[in-house]
Amino acid sequence: MIRQSSWERIALRRRILLLFLVIIPTIIASEFMAEILPYKGSNPLEIAIIILFGILFGWISIGLWTAIAGFLLLVGNKEKVKATRIESISIMAETKVAVLMPIYCEKVERICAGIEAIYRSIEENGKLSFFDFFILSDSDSPDNQIEEEIGWANLCRKVNGIGKIFYRVRRVRLKKKSGNIAEFCRRWAAYYKYLIVLDADSLMGGHTMIRLVEIMESNPSVGLVQTVPKAVGASSLFSRIEQFSSHLLGSMFAAGIHYWQLGDGQYWGHNAIIRTEPFIKYCGLPKLSDRLPFGGEILSHDFVESALLRKSGYSVWLAYELEDSYEELPPTLLDELKRDRRWCQGNLQHLRLIFSKGLFIFNRFLFLNGVMAYGSAVLWGGFLVLTTLESLLHIFIVPNYFPQGLSLFPSWPVFHADWAALLFLFTLLVLLMPKLLGVLLVIWARELEKYGGLKNLLESVFLEILFSTLIAPIKALFHGLFILSAFLGKRVSWGKQIREGAEFSWKDGLYHFFPVTIIGMALGISTYLLNPSSFWWLLPVIFSFLLSIPLAVLSSKISLGKKAKEKGIFMVPVESDPTPVIVALRKALDEKASYVRRGLSIYGFRSAVVDPLIHALHLACVGLSKCKKESMEIKEWKQQLIERSLQNGPESLSSFEKKALLRDPYSLSLLHKKIWTADPPIWKLWVGDSER
Repeated sequence: MIRQSSWERIALRRRILLLFLVIIPTIIASEFMAEILPYKGSNPLEIAIIILFGILFGWISIGLWTAIAGFLLLVGNKEKVKATRIESISIMAETKVAVLMPIYCEKVERICAGIEAIYRSIEENGKLSFFDFFILSDSDSPDNQIEEEIGWANLCRKVNGIGKIFYRVRRVRLKKKSGNIAEFCRRWAAYYKYLIVLDADSLMGGHTMIRLVEIMESNPSVGLVQTVPKAVGASSLFSRIEQFSSHLLGSMFAAGIHYWQLGDGQYWGHNAIIRTEPFIKYCGLPKLSDRLPFGGEILSHDFVESALLRKSGYSVWLAYELEDSYEELPPTLLDELKRDRRWCQGNLQHLRLIFSKGLFIFNRFLFLNGVMAYGSAVLWGGFLVLTTLESLLHIFIVPNYFPQGLSLFPSWPVFHADWAALLFLFTLLVLLMPKLLGVLLVIWARELEKYGGLKNLLESVFLEILFSTLIAPIKALFHGLFILSAFLGKRVSWGKQIREGAEFSWKDGLYHFFPVTIIGMALGISTYLLNPSSFWWLLPVIFSFLLSIPLAVLSSKISLGKKAKEKGIFMVPVESDPTPVIVALRKALDEKASYVRRGLSIYGFRSAVVDPLIHALHLACVGLSKCKKESMEIKEWKQQLIERSLQNGPESLSSFEKKALLRDPYSLSLLHKKIWTADPPIWKLWVGDSER
């Protein structure tokens, strides 16, 4: 059992150590920066440069010391304070766990294949009786809803999951994912002691899920245990590079994060187990004021929920040693930037929540850390602007050689370019050191073959560094724009997420990244004409902006991802040595059992109207209890919808009108009957032109 008072004392000592490890080198580096500048930090402009540099150097230093701590922890394996340090125990017979998968317009094949793989993995471990599965749909497309019902029914038939796997679609989509889970908690969570929350692209091995339950059973003071999901299923070049980085650095950084956080950990929104009672009691999320960027619905709800659990006296742990937990990645740079925009606005709300009453200091720091994940882009941009302005002023303004008045010895403002290069190399070392430690960790763990051998591993690391260096300025530019748009009051939608299989055309690349190219050209020409020395310092940024279109387009190509895989580049253990749950997922996807049909080539709403079996399935899902008294106007409106669709086909109905018919068993049954009994037959009008 984890004793809270014990780990809190250890955590305090470690955080004091981290504070010194970050502050002392930052002070030294900032003083070095002051010596580089012409006036040694004696004017407001140089003071601002030094302050920004100090903040940014301290920020990247935290990442370095986290990587070092994680490396030493994994190599030494001497951590005694961790959630996974328990013996296997017998789970109480009455313990029930709800496995929740909130979805929104996702690929039904992937959803059902993922649940099937997890279901079978738990079944093989002999613990299936403790778990129930819930597909919680927020899909607002009538076609998606019907396909989800078909997929759920076929999945239950395939794995004999009737009474174990449940499907529900919400009619009112309030508060997005957090509201979806909140509604489940209000209706059904009282029957379950624990919740395991997944995303639509999540995958977890049965042993890992059972181990999570054992951890919670052994530690009543633990409110949440977060696993470390590694990337899986990447096909495009972009996602394969990100997947490689996830496997190379993920375990090390996770161990380092655990070392500093201990029981003050974070919730990442999925692949985690939650103690139901305190989650319901303490983690209700209020709606903030409507004023952006700090108002509206709480978007990054997971960080807030973990902070509320800590506030209520429960600890939150990162189980860095638990393997067999996976997620999928955005396939293109644009898709990642779209996701970052949502996360950016969500994290900006934390600036307001930092000052909430009763939160632990470390949770406030984690909120600030989340803000810095995107706010650092603004600071880097400000640092480049100020240093460029400093160099221009040094050229166009005559220096004041006697700032202290008349003197025998003038003050010569000198910019030490050689010292600046030395400081730049040291900063670069701080950024690249984690990757070197990642390589050493692979060698120490004797996993070289899983990464394609030493040669392929080193080539992959080099190419990953090159690619991440090229796209870092592009990401920073967009992150800065996201922050600006948030402060201007522009809301972002939390829409359908693209997982894999999407490529980026040259037309799309030109549309989205041509402004970045123009910025790169303007920046390069202006700095070269005004101050050639600054041009060479800014060349990596300029080069990145100029290459933004080909970088975005080429990295999205699945064909390039396949070629890299064939050559053993960006190989990861889940590809060379897949775990049983990954093998089960691939098998389920290949079988495509979720889409066994009865011969009619129709999809979604059409199939619910025409196909007798799917029609009966949907009526069973809706239930007769949905029949309720309606006004005469609504009844006449639905009758008009039926007549219009009979005459003109399903294309004549809007999405809203289709959903109205799907929610009304009587109207849908009437439409189904009229289609099959019409004379002359009209069912071919519905079957002949599939919407899929």
